[in-house]
Amino acid sequence: MKRICFFVWLLLAPGLVFSQTSREVPQPVVDSLQSLKVFAYANDPAYWVIEEPQPSAWAALLSRLFAVAWFRRLLIIALAGALLFLFVRMILHNKLAMFSRRGARLKPAMEEEQETAGYHRFITDAERQADFRSAVRYQFLFTLDLLKKGDWIQWRTDGTNREYLNQLNKQKWQPEFLQLTRLFEKVWYGGMPVAGDQYDRFRQQFTDFNKRLS
Repeated sequence: MKRICFFVWLLLAPGLVFSQTSREVPQPVVDSLQSLKVFAYANDPAYWVIEEPQPSAWAALLSRLFAVAWFRRLLIIALAGALLFLFVRMILHNKLAMFSRRGARLKPAMEEEQETAGYHRFITDAERQADFRSAVRYQFLFTLDLLKKGDWIQWRTDGTNREYLNQLNKQKWQPEFLQLTRLFEKVWYGGMPVAGDQYDRFRQQFTDFNKRLS
């Protein structure tokens, strides 16, 4: 048994010695590695210091300004003034909107009467000057005004006659308004001349249609 153990020890001893000696690095190699720049962080303590980020120029300037008492007071006054301006503007806007809505609700009937009288005056002046094309135009505008006031159409400054016809599509007298619209477009946009007797017939057509709206 002793012979067997001795024989095993003889076999393993060289490997144990080799494993222990193979882990050692020669000192010249260590010195050469330490002299390399890439390994300087391991030997120089200056590399171990964590550098704090430096503030930017704007941050440094603001920090110095906020440290001054008069600047802080000036900033507070400016913010208070801006808030006061916004508050007053909001109040004025609400008051104006309220007065505007109240004015729209309480629109006097005299204003509508003046608008109607204005159309009649334009029509009368055009008839007196024998400008029957302009008279037909004012007759048509007066009819549109009656449709607007009666909530038959949603009148807009950029509205078209086709849109108004579509809005009146469910009304039984819509074909009559279509005829008046075509008459107006032929006379005013098409340049159709209108004699006195023709205008009398056109005026009667507008008058008969307007009576249906009242």
